[in-house]
Amino acid sequence: VYETINSTKLFDFVVETLNEPLSKRLILEFHRMLKDKTLDHERGFAGCWKKIPNMISGTDLKLAQPWEVDIQIDELLSWWETSDKSFQDIAKFHARFENIHPFQDGNGR
Repeated sequence: VYETINSTKLFDFVVETLNEPLSKRLILEFHRMLKDKTLDHERGFAGCWKKIPNMISGTDLKLAQPWEVDIQIDELLSWWETSDKSFQDIAKFHARFENIHPFQDGNGR
């Protein structure tokens, strides 16, 4: 329920920050806002990169380890800055982000 409520607040915040370049700070703030007052927030997992390795159920995909997340996000954001921001670039960004799976909840929201 809280994530649903938080999603509406987060949507407004995303619209307010559309002109800001995408950054680690912004991504972490998005996650913090989404997870506010949830179990993940209580466990200290909101607004920070994962601390424990996670996985995508039903796949053998190798995700980033917790200690790799920060640098892989840096690399992804550097690539994004030089991209054309085309539909294909957006799809590539999403796929790379999902392969990092940077949040503890393991959910790609």
